[in-house]
Amino acid sequence: QGIGTMHYRTGHRTNPAARHSLPARIVTLGLLVVTLVCSSGCAVLHVYPPVKGRVIDKETREPIVGAAVVIQYYTQAASIGGWVPSRAGVSATQTDENGRYTFGKRLIVHPRIPISQFDRNPMVTIFHPGHEWGQAGHHLSPYDRLLSGDRMDWTEEDGWTVSLSRIGDLAKREANWAGVARGLPLLKLPYLNQLIEQERKTCEEMLRR
Repeated sequence: QGIGTMHYRTGHRTNPAARHSLPARIVTLGLLVVTLVCSSGCAVLHVYPPVKGRVIDKETREPIVGAAVVIQYYTQAASIGGWVPSRAGVSATQTDENGRYTFGKRLIVHPRIPISQFDRNPMVTIFHPGHEWGQAGHHLSPYDRLLSGDRMDWTEEDGWTVSLSRIGDLAKREANWAGVARGLPLLKLPYLNQLIEQERKTCEEMLRR
């Protein structure tokens, strides 16, 4: 109260606009740091265009709602044995009522390593309880789509359509949920963790029957 009264008497008042501008200043400072780091040659950056797709049941051709979709962005470093991939970023979402998912543009900043490059083909992993998990490389140019052949269905409206097969066998379902978790940063993927735990409990119930 004393501090507030002193500010009032001396005419010094806190400007509300200054408080609201703090997040904007933090963002501006962050962009400035990124720019300085990249311009110094210590890091490289790459902007990935938006990625979209659709997930359907392979047998019924119906959309799969609520599937976990994880996209991983990679860099590649040259080595004696060839190019070695390294994960540079990860994002996650889930499919909507039409089985569709979308990832917006993504800026990746990565430490500069001699003879390294960005992999322009993000890897998408898809999981839904009761279905075989799937993986899809999203080629982002018409030329790459031509080379991909009939691996996946692609349309301008939906992007890549990935079909997931149903799994009824208990042993296969257990191996399936364990397999999707391998190599993913699960601590950053709470929704995927939730679906895996749901599938694990389902398998336990199937085993008790």
